[in-house]
Amino acid sequence: MTHYRHISLALALLLTTAWCQAQGTRLDTSTFCCLYTHYIHTTDKDKVPVTDSLYSILEVGEQIYKYGDLSDYASLKNHLPEGVHTYQVEHEDCRIDENLWVYQNYPQEGVLTVHDVLHPSRVVYEEKTDAQQWSIQQGDTTIMGYTCRQAQLSYGGRKWTAWYTEEIPVSSGPWKLYGLPGLILYATDETGTHTFAAYTIFNVDKQPLMKHSCYSTSKVVKRDKLIKTRNKIKTDPQWIEKPYYNNEANASFAVLDEKDRERLKIPYFIIINGIKYPDFKLLHHFQPLELE
Repeated sequence: MTHYRHISLALALLLTTAWCQAQGTRLDTSTFCCLYTHYIHTTDKDKVPVTDSLYSILEVGEQIYKYGDLSDYASLKNHLPEGVHTYQVEHEDCRIDENLWVYQNYPQEGVLTVHDVLHPSRVVYEEKTDAQQWSIQQGDTTIMGYTCRQAQLSYGGRKWTAWYTEEIPVSSGPWKLYGLPGLILYATDETGTHTFAAYTIFNVDKQPLMKHSCYSTSKVVKRDKLIKTRNKIKTDPQWIEKPYYNNEANASFAVLDEKDRERLKIPYFIIINGIKYPDFKLLHHFQPLELE
């Protein structure tokens, strides 16, 4: 039987960062930010189709671009327009996070640094972007009032179609999708499983672009090995029932005190090795962004 340790709200929030250093490292200065919703078409435990909506942010620095969880960004007291999924973000609802951060052009131009989570560890790896060969397509459309052009890319076993705007001449976009002559506002893979859609762009005044506080304590891994291992673990039927099944011996648990949870109307969650998971009954089948 698995035993859980019930904890107070303050301690629960503290434990989500207890595995990390107290403060991250400043990498750059942000000039503006773009908010995205990452839609994932998947199925629940009963194989009923569902769509997960994860909220993320792209921080555009002078040289470095950082893509990651919106709730993590907000927890640093960074500027965020009012009314942007305020309740879920402020209460760090783990159902809207994917525990993924991508640093574009770091540690140097043409390199991606990816900070991910795979139980029982946080992991980090670097990847050159030479393999991302975009093909510009005919046609245009309007997104958020910006004229956008179409481009296609085959990457990680998926074929992506992206819409970017040269009216914002920043060679960036969501996740690892960047390198076009303008900001990517919309991208979807040909199966429709994954879609990134921008919905808000806002300026910031010399705001620090920070490296995630857990970065320095993350395990350094190789991209190909991580993707192969992660996909094998998370697509196994056991994962949706017990997301720590692959290494139960190194799983440390904590559960938010029920009175605090009900008082604040926070959904039930479990902290495993500093990572928040929703009620396992709410887990949906994993759909990898990268198949290879």
